[in-house]
Amino acid sequence: MIQYLLGENPDIETALYLIQNRIYALKRSNTKQLIHISECNTSHLGFDLLEFVQLQEERFSNYKEVLQDKKRFYSVLTQEKRLGLDGVMGLLVYLKSIDYDQVVIDRCITSVLDNLVTVDNHLKGVRISDVSVSPYLFNGTAGIILGLMYIDFEKYYDEIIQLSKTLNMEYAQSGSFLYGMLGIAQVLLELYTYTKQDAYLYTARELIISSGILAKSDEELQSEYLFVAHQYSEIRKEDTACI
Repeated sequence: MIQYLLGENPDIETALYLIQNRIYALKRSNTKQLIHISECNTSHLGFDLLEFVQLQEERFSNYKEVLQDKKRFYSVLTQEKRLGLDGVMGLLVYLKSIDYDQVVIDRCITSVLDNLVTVDNHLKGVRISDVSVSPYLFNGTAGIILGLMYIDFEKYYDEIIQLSKTLNMEYAQSGSFLYGMLGIAQVLLELYTYTKQDAYLYTARELIISSGILAKSDEELQSEYLFVAHQYSEIRKEDTACI
């Protein structure tokens, strides 16, 4: 497969076909089970943001006691240094799911956006240290975009489109879903589904291909690659069917 991905004009659908008979290690409940990929039902695959956030419920437990005091809650939340799905944005997605006060949610979103840092003179990013900014799903810009899409896509459309410019890349150091290219590709696929802007689909394709090359020697990354590549393939099939 790696020879194919490194060749000219590699196609995601063909890459998926080439790995149909490979063995993948899937992580389940802290154990790894070797299964044959042909036994997997991938037709249901999709990223459930709310389920992902709820898995971090323990991380948000410190805020539960102040939820009733909205003024205090806002004060406490704005002291949180983590702005992405690992922090403020993840909590706001959860609060949206339980119909918490939308005015407070919107005010907190404004605080998040105001605390993003400027990269390359015009792009916005999430500072994760004194020397680095993250574009990734779990702790970076991609996760903030996904959170805004969940909370109110139409209201935050302009902010989402502006932030999406930060994801315009074809390679990153890691291929992983949470901290690398596959998570960014996932968000780009979501953006394409909402907007039908071809640029998102093209960039997602390039990131998936780059991740596929890295996945050659990483069994856990292989399962994440399959997860996102399958969604890309399904989107392409739907687009073709509409022609």
